[in-house]
Amino acid sequence: MPTLTLDKLYELVLEYFATKIPCISKPVNSITEYIKTNTLELSEAFKQEEFTNINSNAKYAFLLGYLHIQGLVVQKSIDSAFKYFKIAAENGDTLGSLWLGTCYLENIGTPTTHNEGNKKEGIHWYEKSAKSGNYATQSFLAEYYSLLQPNYDPAKVFYWRNLGAESGSQAAQLATARLYVRGKGTNKDLHCALRLYLKSGFFETMKIDLEIKNVNYRRRRCCFLKNIISS
Repeated sequence: MPTLTLDKLYELVLEYFATKIPCISKPVNSITEYIKTNTLELSEAFKQEEFTNINSNAKYAFLLGYLHIQGLVVQKSIDSAFKYFKIAAENGDTLGSLWLGTCYLENIGTPTTHNEGNKKEGIHWYEKSAKSGNYATQSFLAEYYSLLQPNYDPAKVFYWRNLGAESGSQAAQLATARLYVRGKGTNKDLHCALRLYLKSGFFETMKIDLEIKNVNYRRRRCCFLKNIISS
């Protein structure tokens, strides 16, 4: 059924870009292959009456933007892609916010090429995407604020790392644990740090690695915990 084909496509894109910032000039092979295999069904779905008012359906507005920017099913149009991404983003779609933010940061399809203004808009939409649970933008923003000189803001770095940790990212859980240990951007809290180390599976990974290297796991773990406590 056409609707199911659209939903499947959305889920594929959502899963892939949950952890990756888009590279607009580089198509994703697995997604492109799915689109090419289901071109007729996708074309039919977008012609159906329920999708004609795209302003009320953020998910399908995003998909139209994605198809336009890739030149698949429809004729490639950067301007149309930007328009649909904006509709999707303004209606709360996390992928719409991600791709609109990327367009602004890369000056693609934007009404102006004013770099500073576009960067501000790009960060704004990345923050929208991150707050809706997208780990790729959460990680990007943590890195962005950690490198922002001379306006480095440790509290913002912690905020975005911690949001990623709450979303279930093991990498973000480890990064947030280290921030708790050092007291950077937050109060030093060894209890929270250890909870995140455990939640991330850090000690299980350490155990496997040390077993491979024939190193005593308990002794190394004790040393690791003592270093945390004494830091």
